[in-house]
Amino acid sequence: MNPYSSGGSGGGSSIAESILSGVGSLLTYAAKNIDWGSVADSVIDNISDKKTNKGDANAYHKQGCALNEAGRYEEAVEAFNMTIELNPSEVSAYCNKGFALSKLGYYKEALDAYNMAIEIEPSLTSAIENVKKDILKKIK
Repeated sequence: MNPYSSGGSGGGSSIAESILSGVGSLLTYAAKNIDWGSVADSVIDNISDKKTNKGDANAYHKQGCALNEAGRYEEAVEAFNMTIELNPSEVSAYCNKGFALSKLGYYKEALDAYNMAIEIEPSLTSAIENVKKDILKKIK
C-alpha cells in the first residue's frame, strides 16, 4: 500500500493530491481576493514603527530596503539616515541610500553616499566606482 495514499482500493486519491488541490484553491482565492499592495504597505508600516525600531539600526536598514523595493525612495532615504545615525559604519546603508538618492535624481548626494561607503570599506572601491560612473553619465 502506498504510504501517501488516503486508503481505499484503486481509485482513491492520494494525500499529496488532496494537499495540492487545497493549495491550488488557496492560491486562486488569494490571487483574486488579497490586495498585495496593501499587504506590502502594512508590512512596511509595521517595520517603520519608530517606537519598535528605536535604537535598532538593523530594523531601520531592513525598513529602508523594503521601501526601496516598494519604490518609496524618500522614505527609504530617511530609514537609511536613521541606520547611519545609529551605526555610522554600516556600509550597505550608504550604498542603499545612494541608490535611493539616485532614483530621486539627487545625483550629487548619491555620489556622496557612495563615497562614504568607499571611505569605510575601501575594498568596495571598484564595484562602487562602476555605479558612480553610471550616475556621472546622468549628470552630464
